[in-house]
Formats: sequence, C-alpha cells, structure tokens
Amino acid sequence: MRKTVSAFIAVCVLLMLASGVSLADCDSDCDNPFLECVKMCNQTIKEDSKESAACMDKCYRQVTDCLEKCRVKKGDTR
Repeated sequence: MRKTVSAFIAVCVLLMLASGVSLADCDSDCDNPFLECVKMCNQTIKEDSKESAACMDKCYRQVTDCLEKCRVKKGDTR
C-alpha cells in the first residue's frame, strides 16, 4: 500500500513539473541554460582571465541565439 501511494505521489509531482515546463514561454526557457553556463564558467575557470571572458562570451552567444530562435518561432522579426 505504501509503495502505491509513493508511486502515485511521484507521478503527480512529475505531471505538475511537466505542465510547468510546457506552460513556460520560450524566452524563459533560455534562462536556465544561460545560468548553468555562467555557473560552469565561474567554477572551472579562473576569474578575470582571457579564458573566463571567452567562456562568458560563449554563454552570451548561446542565450542570444536561443532568444533569436524564440523570436522566429513567435513570428517577431525585430
């Protein structure tokens, strides 16, 4: 009985998480990968170095590309 209740709760949690992801707009979906990229740069590369600047630049290019894809999906051609 306990396993059944636990499984039911787990399924409910997964459905709630999945519905939140599907309801989020494209622009906000670009935020998490960007923040993860910046976090990885900060954790793996010495601050204030050329490598750090290059890593951050890569993160900014990725988020810019992601946001541009969102604009294209929406039909916005600014």
